[in-house]
Amino acid sequence: MVYVDLNPVRALVAPTPEKSDFTGIQQRIRAFQKQTMTEGLQQQGISDVSTCRLCPIPASTDPNGILPMTETEYFDLVDRSGRLVRSDKRGAIDAKLEPILQRMGIKPEAWADTVFRFGDKFGLAAGLFSNLRDFAKRIGRQWFSGYSSARTSFI
Repeated sequence: MVYVDLNPVRALVAPTPEKSDFTGIQQRIRAFQKQTMTEGLQQQGISDVSTCRLCPIPASTDPNGILPMTETEYFDLVDRSGRLVRSDKRGAIDAKLEPILQRMGIKPEAWADTVFRFGDKFGLAAGLFSNLRDFAKRIGRQWFSGYSSARTSFI
Protein backbone atom coordinates (compact mmCIF):
# COMPACT_ATOMS: atom_id res chain seq x y z
CA MET A 1 0.00 0.00 0.00
CA VAL A 2 2.79 2.45 0.89
CA TYR A 3 4.50 1.56 -2.38
CA VAL A 4 1.40 2.47 -4.39
CA ASP A 5 0.75 5.63 -2.37
CA LEU A 6 4.30 6.80 -3.12
CA ASN A 7 4.20 6.09 -6.88
CA PRO A 8 3.48 9.74 -7.87
CA VAL A 9 6.32 10.97 -5.65
CA ARG A 10 8.77 8.38 -7.00
CA ALA A 11 7.72 9.23 -10.59
CA LEU A 12 8.24 12.98 -9.94
CA VAL A 13 4.56 13.69 -10.64
CA ALA A 14 3.96 15.09 -7.11
CA PRO A 15 6.33 16.47 -4.47
CA THR A 16 4.44 14.99 -1.49
CA PRO A 17 1.76 12.35 -0.82
CA GLU A 18 -0.86 14.96 0.05
CA LYS A 19 -0.28 16.69 -3.31
CA SER A 20 -0.48 13.48 -5.35
CA ASP A 21 -3.83 13.84 -7.10
CA PHE A 22 -6.23 10.90 -7.48
CA THR A 23 -4.39 8.67 -4.98
CA GLY A 24 -5.56 6.72 -1.96
CA ILE A 25 -3.20 8.57 0.38
CA GLN A 26 -4.52 11.95 -0.70
CA GLN A 27 -8.10 10.74 -0.25
CA ARG A 28 -7.27 9.37 3.21
CA ILE A 29 -5.60 12.65 4.25
CA ARG A 30 -8.56 14.72 3.03
CA ALA A 31 -11.04 12.40 4.74
CA PHE A 32 -9.03 12.56 7.99
CA GLN A 33 -8.94 16.37 7.86
CA LYS A 34 -12.64 16.58 6.99
CA GLN A 35 -13.52 14.15 9.79
CA THR A 36 -11.57 16.28 12.25
CA MET A 37 -13.46 19.39 11.17
CA THR A 38 -16.78 17.52 11.09
CA GLU A 39 -16.38 16.25 14.65
CA GLY A 40 -15.74 19.80 15.82
CA LEU A 41 -18.83 21.01 13.97
CA GLN A 42 -20.95 18.16 15.36
CA GLN A 43 -19.91 19.13 18.85
CA GLN A 44 -21.28 22.60 18.09
CA GLY A 45 -24.55 21.06 16.83
CA ILE A 46 -23.76 21.43 13.11
CA SER A 47 -24.41 18.26 11.10
CA ASP A 48 -21.90 17.26 8.42
CA VAL A 49 -20.85 13.77 7.37
CA SER A 50 -17.35 12.76 6.31
CA THR A 51 -16.77 9.65 4.27
CA CYS A 52 -13.79 7.89 2.78
CA ARG A 53 -14.58 5.05 0.40
CA LEU A 54 -11.24 3.31 0.94
CA CYS A 55 -10.77 0.33 3.22
CA PRO A 56 -10.20 1.66 6.77
CA ILE A 57 -6.67 1.49 8.15
CA PRO A 58 -6.95 1.01 11.93
CA ALA A 59 -7.56 -2.69 12.49
CA SER A 60 -7.82 -2.11 16.25
CA THR A 61 -10.94 0.09 16.00
CA ASP A 62 -12.56 -1.27 12.84
CA PRO A 63 -13.10 -4.96 12.08
CA ASN A 64 -12.59 -4.16 8.38
CA GLY A 65 -9.29 -2.36 9.07
CA ILE A 66 -6.28 -3.52 7.09
CA LEU A 67 -3.26 -2.49 9.19
CA PRO A 68 -2.42 -2.65 12.90
CA MET A 69 -1.84 1.11 13.13
CA THR A 70 -3.70 4.39 13.27
CA GLU A 71 -4.24 6.66 10.28
CA THR A 72 -1.66 9.14 11.57
CA GLU A 73 0.88 6.33 12.01
CA TYR A 74 0.21 5.29 8.39
CA PHE A 75 0.67 8.88 7.16
CA ASP A 76 3.97 9.02 9.04
CA LEU A 77 5.06 5.66 7.56
CA VAL A 78 4.33 6.89 4.02
CA ASP A 79 6.20 10.13 4.67
CA ARG A 80 9.27 8.42 6.15
CA SER A 81 9.31 5.83 3.36
CA GLY A 82 8.99 8.57 0.75
CA ARG A 83 12.08 10.32 2.08
CA LEU A 84 14.26 7.29 1.42
CA VAL A 85 16.31 7.89 -1.71
CA ARG A 86 16.33 4.84 -3.97
CA SER A 87 18.72 4.33 -6.86
CA ASP A 88 15.98 2.62 -8.89
CA LYS A 89 13.50 5.52 -8.47
CA ARG A 90 13.68 9.09 -9.67
CA GLY A 91 11.86 10.90 -6.88
CA ALA A 92 11.72 11.22 -3.12
CA ILE A 93 10.08 13.57 -0.63
CA ASP A 94 12.37 16.52 -0.02
CA ALA A 95 14.32 15.91 3.19
CA LYS A 96 14.00 19.63 4.06
CA LEU A 97 10.20 19.48 4.29
CA GLU A 98 8.49 19.22 7.66
CA PRO A 99 7.13 15.76 8.50
CA ILE A 100 3.68 15.08 7.05
CA LEU A 101 1.90 15.29 10.41
CA GLN A 102 3.18 18.83 10.84
CA ARG A 103 2.26 19.70 7.25
CA MET A 104 -1.25 18.46 8.06
CA GLY A 105 -1.38 20.63 11.20
CA ILE A 106 -1.21 17.76 13.69
CA LYS A 107 0.84 18.52 16.80
CA PRO A 108 2.69 15.35 17.83
CA GLU A 109 4.70 17.29 20.43
CA ALA A 110 1.48 17.73 22.41
CA TRP A 111 1.43 14.00 23.18
CA ALA A 112 3.67 14.14 26.28
CA ASP A 113 1.67 17.01 27.75
CA THR A 114 -1.54 15.13 27.07
CA VAL A 115 -0.33 11.94 28.73
CA PHE A 116 0.89 13.72 31.85
CA ARG A 117 -2.26 15.82 32.19
CA PHE A 118 -4.82 13.30 30.91
CA GLY A 119 -7.19 13.56 33.86
CA ASP A 120 -7.09 17.36 33.84
CA LYS A 121 -7.72 17.56 30.11
CA PHE A 122 -10.21 14.79 29.49
CA GLY A 123 -11.72 13.75 32.77
CA LEU A 124 -12.86 10.17 32.30
CA ALA A 125 -12.13 9.39 28.62
CA ALA A 126 -10.89 10.72 25.29
CA GLY A 127 -11.60 9.64 21.74
CA LEU A 128 -13.77 10.11 18.70
CA PHE A 129 -17.10 11.85 19.23
CA SER A 130 -19.11 8.73 18.34
CA ASN A 131 -17.01 6.50 20.61
CA LEU A 132 -17.33 8.90 23.55
CA ARG A 133 -21.10 9.10 23.07
CA ASP A 134 -21.34 5.29 23.05
CA PHE A 135 -19.07 5.02 26.09
CA ALA A 136 -21.19 7.53 28.02
CA LYS A 137 -24.32 5.47 27.29
CA ARG A 138 -22.60 2.25 28.41
CA ILE A 139 -21.66 3.72 31.77
CA GLY A 140 -25.10 5.28 32.25
CA ARG A 141 -24.20 8.94 31.73
CA GLN A 142 -25.57 11.52 29.36
CA TRP A 143 -22.13 12.96 28.63
CA PHE A 144 -18.80 13.83 30.20
CA SER A 145 -16.16 16.48 29.59
CA GLY A 146 -13.04 16.11 27.50
CA TYR A 147 -14.08 15.87 23.85
CA SER A 148 -12.97 19.33 22.70
CA SER A 149 -9.66 18.99 24.56
CA ALA A 150 -9.00 15.67 22.86
CA ARG A 151 -9.31 17.13 19.36
CA THR A 152 -7.42 20.36 20.05
CA SER A 153 -4.51 18.65 21.78
CA PHE A 154 -3.22 17.11 18.60
CA ILE A 155 -4.73 19.25 15.86
